[in-house]
Amino acid sequence: MTIRPFLVFCARFHAAISLRYWFAIDIAIRYRYRSYPAFPIASRDIDIDSDSEKTTINGCGSAALGPLWFKKSFFSFRVSPCLSWIKWRGHSFLLFFVVPIFGCGQAAPCLGDNASVSGDNTPLPQQKDTPDKTGRSFMIRTEQSGERQFMARAIELARRGLTTTDPNPRVGCVLVREGEIVGEGWHERAGSPHAECNALAQAGESARGATAYVTLEPCCHVGRTEPCTRALIDAGVRCVVGAMTDPNPRVSGQGFAELSRAGIAVRTGCMASEAASLNPGFVLRMERGRPFVRCKLAMSLDGRTAMSSGESQWITGPAARRDVQRLRARSSAILTGAGTVLLDNPSLTVRPEELGVAPDSPVRQPLRVVLDPALVTPPDAAILRSDIAPTVVIAASGQYSEERAEAIVPTGAKLVSLPGTRDALNLGGVMDYLGKQEINEVLLECGARLAGAMLRGGFIDELIVYLAPTIMGSGARGLFELPGLERMADRFHLEIRDIRAVGRDWRITAERLQR
Repeated sequence: MTIRPFLVFCARFHAAISLRYWFAIDIAIRYRYRSYPAFPIASRDIDIDSDSEKTTINGCGSAALGPLWFKKSFFSFRVSPCLSWIKWRGHSFLLFFVVPIFGCGQAAPCLGDNASVSGDNTPLPQQKDTPDKTGRSFMIRTEQSGERQFMARAIELARRGLTTTDPNPRVGCVLVREGEIVGEGWHERAGSPHAECNALAQAGESARGATAYVTLEPCCHVGRTEPCTRALIDAGVRCVVGAMTDPNPRVSGQGFAELSRAGIAVRTGCMASEAASLNPGFVLRMERGRPFVRCKLAMSLDGRTAMSSGESQWITGPAARRDVQRLRARSSAILTGAGTVLLDNPSLTVRPEELGVAPDSPVRQPLRVVLDPALVTPPDAAILRSDIAPTVVIAASGQYSEERAEAIVPTGAKLVSLPGTRDALNLGGVMDYLGKQEINEVLLECGARLAGAMLRGGFIDELIVYLAPTIMGSGARGLFELPGLERMADRFHLEIRDIRAVGRDWRITAERLQR
C-alpha cells in the first residue's frame, strides 16, 4: 500500500473558561487517510501501528470526554475538551508544516481493502442496503475512526490459534463499550467455543450495547457449536464490525444478514486483507476445494539443494531449522515423496523444544502424507510411526502389490489409493482428496522432482526458500526438476513478499504470479 506524503497544518489554542475546562482545537488538512491516525480515545496515550510507521497520540486526560470530529472531504477539525485545574496564564500557539511532494488524495476514515466509501460527510457514515447472495438485504456501514485499532487487536488474538484451530479458521473478537475493551476472545480448537462466545463470556453484562470487532463473519449455522449470531443477538450487542465475509457457503453473508434483521448495525471491510491472511488455506479450500500449499526449500548461494549423492543434511543453520518448526506447527499436513523417505528417513514432526515451549506442552502434530505410487516405503520408516503423528500413504491404484500393502497395515498408517501411474500420481486428485479431508494448509517438504511437478501443476501457492551462505558446486542437485525452457516468455514468474535474516541464513518468501 502506498502512503502519499501529506500536508498538515495544526494549530493548538488553549484558553480557560469559567468551568475551568481547557479546549484544544486541532485543525488539519490531510491528503491521505492512512497517513493521519485516528483518535478513538482522547483520554490516554495511544500507540497506533500503521503499515510502516508508529505514531504516538497524546490524549487530554479526561476518560469521559472524547473528541468531536467534523469531517469534510479535505478539511477536518477536532475539539477535545480536557479537564484541567491549571489557571489560565496565556495561550500557546503551535504551527508546523509538512510540505507535500506529490499529489493529493481525498481524505477518508480508515477503511479496509473491501470497504465501501460513503459519500456522506456527516460524522456517522451513511448506511447502505447491500444484498447478500440470497438476494436479501442487510446493512453495511463504512468504518469509523478508530476501528482499525480494535480490529488489529482482534487479529492479534486470532493468531493465538495459529497452530490449534484446524480445520476451523483462526478468528479473534474484541468487545468495546464506550471506548473501552470489555471482552476479548479467540477460537482455540474445533469443538471449543468460538471467538465471539469467549469474548461475550468475559464481558458478561458489559456486552450489552457494545460493539463487536470480529475478524471473520459470525457463523449462523449449527456445527460443532451453536451459532455465534444468536449469542451476539441474545447478549444485546449494538454493532458488529466484521473484517471479511466467511467464504464458507453455509455462511457467506447470511451471518451478517441475520444480525441486521435483529437490529444490529453491521460494518464490513476493516483490515480485510490482513484478516484474510490469517486463513489462506481455509479461504482457498472453501473457494476451490483444495488446500493452500507452502513449499519449503533450502539451497546454497549457487542454487543447490543436495549433493549429487543426495546428501542434504544440513545446508542451513540451526536458526533456519527452528524456523521450519514454526511452519510445520501451523500446517494441517506435511507432504513429501517416497524418494525423500528412502534417502533421508525423516520423521517430519513438530518438536516442541524447538518451538520455544516446554517439551511436555501439548502440540498438535500435522498429518504426514507420503506420495508413494508403487508403495516402496519400508515398513520400518520413521514417518510411519503412528504413535508420534498420523500418517497417510497415497499409492497409485493397481500399481503396487498386496504384500507391500499388508506390510503397511501394522504400522497404523492409512493407505489410500488414487489414480496414477507407477511413477507418478495425479496431483490434482491428491489435492482434491486433501481438501475433502478438511486440510487447510500443506507444507511441502520434498525433493526436486516432486517440487518441480507441483510447480508445473500450479499447486504451489507460496514458496519459502532458505538461502545458506555456501557454495556446493555444479555437480550438486538443483532446486526443481523441470523440463528445459526454450523461450524467456515461458519462465515461472514469482513475486517476492518478504526477505529476512534467520541466523546466518536468509529466508525468502514468494508467491507465483498467474500469467
